Amino acid sequence: MSRVGAFVGVLMAFLGLASCTLDATPPMERSSQSFSFTYATSPFADYLFYLLYHSTGSFPQLRSSVPLDGIAPFSDGIAPFSADSFLPQDAIISHVTTYSQLYKLAESHDNPEALKALLKRGEPSYPAFLAFWRTHIGLEEDQVIAAWQRQESDWPPVAHLEELERLKFPFSSIQVDVLALDPQGSSTQGPPTIFTTTQVPSLAWAVGHEGSHMMLEVNGANWTSRPGAKEAIQLIRAQGGSEYDVEVALCLPMQAKLSYAAGRTEADYRSSYAVSGNSPRKILLLTLERDWPHYLSDRKSNIADFLIRETIATFGTNP
Repeated sequence: MSRVGAFVGVLMAFLGLASCTLDATPPMERSSQSFSFTYATSPFADYLFYLLYHSTGSFPQLRSSVPLDGIAPFSDGIAPFSADSFLPQDAIISHVTTYSQLYKLAESHDNPEALKALLKRGEPSYPAFLAFWRTHIGLEEDQVIAAWQRQESDWPPVAHLEELERLKFPFSSIQVDVLALDPQGSSTQGPPTIFTTTQVPSLAWAVGHEGSHMMLEVNGANWTSRPGAKEAIQLIRAQGGSEYDVEVALCLPMQAKLSYAAGRTEADYRSSYAVSGNSPRKILLLTLERDWPHYLSDRKSNIADFLIRETIATFGTNP
């Protein structure tokens, strides 16, 4: 399961749309799978993002329409959660249909008593939220789904991701859960599901990021077991990073690369623009963006092996 500080700086990608073709990526055999997307929305999941994190997405009027007076964002007693509880996503993949089901669902998550106490405090506000969701939020989500269904038909993003990364996608279908109040995208591989905000510029953007997680992880290329991966992980850990930072450093540019290839993001957009600081993740991200032309010209490499080599080259000597 990947939980991604994903989709950072997504609004910057709306600065312009460009018509283009796939970055001169060498051809590879397309998957023979008959790939399918399904889509879903859930007022319960959206409400949990609002209740737990006070996330309003593109609906600032929600705060006055459905006030959460006196209800603080969810906390584990040490520090506020920042999209660390999987309860909102679980609500949609578990097909919750009544508020009462959320209490039972919360029992299988971390800090269940705190979660259930918050659910209890928020229950009286849910009817007003549902009315707002039906009038505003759900309509936006339906519009995004309709647009993405057209994009999927016109330009199949998974087939193009396979071509760009030179790997086979590990699944034959993905469910895309469109949640306007999701503060950041994420995904799970059981079942293969992408959870995404409505504010990303395209289906290709969502697939480029979360689909790359699926390509890299255990059901796909299983990058941590490939030659050189152990050294790469040790090197970034020595700099205060993690193997997850390695993976995200690739998924961030891939969201823009695939969306650019689909003609939905400008060619000069860089994911690193929206990442502040000088963390190991940011350092590796800058290196991957800089060396992207080398990957495209090296027709024998796939994206997982490129990522491992770049990590070793970046942290093998003192940066």
